[in-house]
Amino acid sequence: EYLERYPSYDLTDDNEDANLRPLLTKSTVWRYEDEFRLVATEAPHVFPNVPTTKEGLLALPKGALQSIILGASATAENRRLVQTLVEKAGARISLKEATRVRDRYELEIREIQ
Repeated sequence: EYLERYPSYDLTDDNEDANLRPLLTKSTVWRYEDEFRLVATEAPHVFPNVPTTKEGLLALPKGALQSIILGASATAENRRLVQTLVEKAGARISLKEATRVRDRYELEIREIQ
């Protein structure tokens, strides 16, 4: 969901959707991305309708992941890790990077692979 303002969050709310809403919300300036966010938990912490990872990894259906954008502040180590994982996957995954545009409040997204 894309919003102009941060969603409200009530720590006492037991509603799963309400608790996940802040994680699934972005500013309207990112609407053009039309992205999906995936929130998962690490085993053994299992919740209904929430995917569970094992050792930080989650198996996705073939073709589900189409593109990865490395953040502008991603470390060199994390960049290498992601590139290695993409290469090992052997799938057609577009790898991109975000870089800050000089003198502007803007990011440029470039294909790097």
